[in-house]
Amino acid sequence: MGQLIPELVKEINQIEVYPKNHRFKQLESFIIFWSKVFSNEEIFKESDYILDFGCASGFSIFTGQLCGLDNIYGLEVDFSDNNEYFYPLMRRVSEIIGVNNKIKLYKGYGELPFEDNTFDYIISNDAITKDMSEGQEGRAEFERMAIRIHELNRITKPDGQWIIRPPKHITELNNYISKLKLDSEINIVNMKSLVRGD
Repeated sequence: MGQLIPELVKEINQIEVYPKNHRFKQLESFIIFWSKVFSNEEIFKESDYILDFGCASGFSIFTGQLCGLDNIYGLEVDFSDNNEYFYPLMRRVSEIIGVNNKIKLYKGYGELPFEDNTFDYIISNDAITKDMSEGQEGRAEFERMAIRIHELNRITKPDGQWIIRPPKHITELNNYISKLKLDSEINIVNMKSLVRGD
């Protein structure tokens, strides 16, 4: 992995519009972080199906595959109608790291493009909790997030888990979920608790 990262970063940095702050150190840190998560063999098995909800360019998918997790997929979540800049850039980076065929674009609400009970794990930095701070029952933000949670719950296996980062969102998310009528209970885990090597 050590030799692979600089080569990928060199190619990514040749994209003219790629943000200058996303250089070697930051890209390296993404991959190192995800390798610490996915190397936790007490949690992740090769047969597990994993979805990164809000995967951006797919560095989690790239790293998961390096850790032997082939059944890992991503949804990049489009919360805006004006992303002509970001999404072509994201797609180009995902092509460079070889995961573009594992990523789909999701509008942030509505039906997810997966069958019921597909995934053992849903991982997410903050895309699940988007709208939570301003969302109130009866408002459009609340309704969008309610749809999102129902759909993610639908595609999670009955014994599956949601692995969330940052930790401060977990309590808020549990409180939010308690307002919804779900078919099954959601098991939410702090992503940082899975990190090996810290």
